[in-house]
Amino acid sequence: MVDISQHLGDIRINSPQVEAIALEKSGPRIFVNDRAHSQVAVVDREKRALVATCPSPEDRTLDEPHHRLFLVTLTNPQFTVLDTVDGKQIASLPSSGGADDTFFDAARRRICVSTLEGFIMVYGQKDPDNYELMAKVPSAAGGMTSIFVPELNRFYVAVSCFGAFEKLPYLARLD
Repeated sequence: MVDISQHLGDIRINSPQVEAIALEKSGPRIFVNDRAHSQVAVVDREKRALVATCPSPEDRTLDEPHHRLFLVTLTNPQFTVLDTVDGKQIASLPSSGGADDTFFDAARRRICVSTLEGFIMVYGQKDPDNYELMAKVPSAAGGMTSIFVPELNRFYVAVSCFGAFEKLPYLARLD
């Protein structure tokens, strides 16, 4: 059992707006979206310290076994793949604007991105160094919040139905 009543420590990032973290399972790093400074903060959770930064996209997800970080930039929308070992760019492909959530389906080697412009961008990983845009699936403008359920092979996107406060899920099957 974990005792959650005890404060274990802090990891400080000098930013008023951080979000969208990705944890490295086989190592101590955490990748944090620092939106205020348009960068990714790389944190060592064992040292509890910021160890690096790199220019920021809007959202990210990891392919940890292959040391790949998938990013989607906010301005000039691009899907970008970085090597998490040396920080080098591996690939860059066009995306749709306003990326919010990004998911990696390791079994099917696909990366799915929901966007504010109303598209689900689906990228294929041919191998860790080669990627392709497989589909640009229309959903609905404003459909950003999403979740991928690998057990069902379903990608759900929350989209406005009749106005800003009423939402219905949009479903995409990733065959």
